[in-house]
Amino acid sequence: MNTWNTCFRLSCFFVWCLLALKPASAQVFTAPTIQNFGSLSCTSGVITTTIAIQNTGVATLILSGGAVSPTNADFSIVSPASISQATPIFITPGVTQAIVIAYNPSRIGAINASLVFASNAVNASGGINSILLSAQRDSTGFVLSTTNIVLNNIAINTPTTTIITLRNTGTVPLSFGTPIFSGAFSLDSITPAVVLPNAQAQVFVRFFGAPAGVTTATTFTLPDACGRTTQIRAFAAVQAQPVITSIAPSIGTVGTPITITGTNLGNAQSILFGDVQAQSFRIVSDTQLTAVVGQGATGLVNVSVGGIVATAPQAFTFIAPPTALFASPLTGGAGTVVTIIGTNLSNVTSVSFGGTPASFTINSPTQITAVIGNGASGVIALSTLVSTVSSTLRFTFVPAPNVLFITPQSGAAGTVVTIVGTNLDSTRSVAFGGIAAQSFTQISPTQLTAVVGANGATGTVSVTTQGGTSSSQQIFTFVAPPVITFVSPTTGGTGTIVNIIGTNFTNVTGVSFGGTPAQNYIVSSPSQIIATLGNGSSGAITVTTQTGSTSATQQFVFTAPPTVTFFSPTFGGPGTVVNIFGSFFNGVSAVTFGGIPARSFTVLSPTQIQAVLAQGASGSIAVVAQGGVGFSTSQFMFTPTSVRTSDAVAFEVLPNPISHSAVLRYTLKSVQSVRLDIFSMLGEHIATLDEGVRPAGTHSLNWSVGNIAQGVYSCRLQIGQDWQTLLLYVVK
Repeated sequence: MNTWNTCFRLSCFFVWCLLALKPASAQVFTAPTIQNFGSLSCTSGVITTTIAIQNTGVATLILSGGAVSPTNADFSIVSPASISQATPIFITPGVTQAIVIAYNPSRIGAINASLVFASNAVNASGGINSILLSAQRDSTGFVLSTTNIVLNNIAINTPTTTIITLRNTGTVPLSFGTPIFSGAFSLDSITPAVVLPNAQAQVFVRFFGAPAGVTTATTFTLPDACGRTTQIRAFAAVQAQPVITSIAPSIGTVGTPITITGTNLGNAQSILFGDVQAQSFRIVSDTQLTAVVGQGATGLVNVSVGGIVATAPQAFTFIAPPTALFASPLTGGAGTVVTIIGTNLSNVTSVSFGGTPASFTINSPTQITAVIGNGASGVIALSTLVSTVSSTLRFTFVPAPNVLFITPQSGAAGTVVTIVGTNLDSTRSVAFGGIAAQSFTQISPTQLTAVVGANGATGTVSVTTQGGTSSSQQIFTFVAPPVITFVSPTTGGTGTIVNIIGTNFTNVTGVSFGGTPAQNYIVSSPSQIIATLGNGSSGAITVTTQTGSTSATQQFVFTAPPTVTFFSPTFGGPGTVVNIFGSFFNGVSAVTFGGIPARSFTVLSPTQIQAVLAQGASGSIAVVAQGGVGFSTSQFMFTPTSVRTSDAVAFEVLPNPISHSAVLRYTLKSVQSVRLDIFSMLGEHIATLDEGVRPAGTHSLNWSVGNIAQGVYSCRLQIGQDWQTLLLYVVK
């Protein structure tokens, strides 16, 4: 606590003591309860005011001290210079004392304090009377995000608005009168119109626009509430006159990108191709634009910049894209003529099928005829100088056929010819020497069979498909069918030689009599065949060639040789009676067994003979008749008990038939080379019983049949260059 306060408090205590001794209402302190200096914004100097203190009592009012509490630099007592115990103020009843108070607005905001007096007033509180002091110090001011607006290369005659941010840095709201006009600019508005403390607002500055090449500047002055000003400087430079120096390309269609080159194009607003707006455009730089052609038209290219139009020195040619709406046919090969119906076909420069170009003719703006080359399956595409349009129409390309091989390479009507090649799967026709085939059958994409027609011709074999026509490298020779004009003789049997006279006897493949093939034949010329009868039959004489068959008008009467189908018994010795069955036993002149004539025979019917054996031999039974000789297919087994080949050899087997074993005995009159073998009736070698040089005399061998199966076997004794065979009958 400082000295002044201490003294002031002692003065107050002294006054209180005096008051305690005074009668009530002796002296009264009367003054305002508050002294308000109000709100100050722009004033920065000291403000003084006078406060009147009146003694409304009946005794003298003594002010023994006076001060501002709390002590501060904002409020002070100017006059009287001192109020203290040493220099008290005496106020007689009814008198007013002036107290001058000073306010020094050094701080921002609300300032409050009290003016206190030590007095002897009966209305003092604890010897203190006080007056409330109040003042408000406000500030004004603002800041801008920029105070310089620079507009370069502004589009010609194009208004441009710039927005600046303003912030209120004071303690009171701000507002400005708008609009403010200055030269070619206008400060249109500040939003919001009233800017609260520490709030922001947008300042809208508008450039009205100007002709090409104009440069202009101005200054806006914004004052605050205290008269302080802030300037906004605005500058604008309008671009120069736009110029187009070139366009590339100068021809295009919908979607074509065009590069426009020139100067002062940076603010382009629109681009026209033949008075039709571009589909879109992009500003690359002040000297270049890229534009995409829309549904354009042929004509000038104009670029609008701020109301100024720049025109290209060369005209733009618009080519409408072609469309293919219909095409026929939609399948074919090389050379197929396809008609295409559509729109905008006059400017077509190429036509392709599946990506392969075709030759074409423009018949009208709506029709084209195209000739398929070596195309491919796929969409039909139409091209102009600037674009290619793929239609929704798909063409199926059929590759040309290729005939590689034919077989046979000659034939007559009805001949089935196999044709081998590639791409034969869409065959429409087959021709032999230019004459259509009677019919054809699709086997696979690489094979056909075709039937030669009646009026065929010699030449190449051609196959026509949807993809074209291909002819064979080989020549097909058409051969007319054979014709028989004369036959001699017309009667005969096996071995008879028959002369057949006629025409077209080439490539003969068969001769038959009554359906039975000749034993052999010789084609001596295209008009003669010499045939030898085999086991034929009566009926038509037929000649077959590669081209067909023909039969003589005369019937041939076949005198067939006899046939032996069965005989019984199948073995026996001299005197055995054998019944022979078969056919054609007519005019029988001899019967033999193993080549040995029978002792006698009797023809019981054309199908049966009864013969008596002499000294026969094993082998086939032969019947000699008018039609020839017939042989049995099975062998007759001649079974003598012993056989002597000559005076030098005696050979026998005992017993025979054999159940377990047998003795084989042979007698030599001189030294001989001997070999004795056993064979099955199929010729299979079973065993060799003896082999070597043997002296004269009788030689005996024992042979055990063992596991040999029951049946007939051949025992062969070879002596030098001679041999003798006996049949052995194994019975179990």
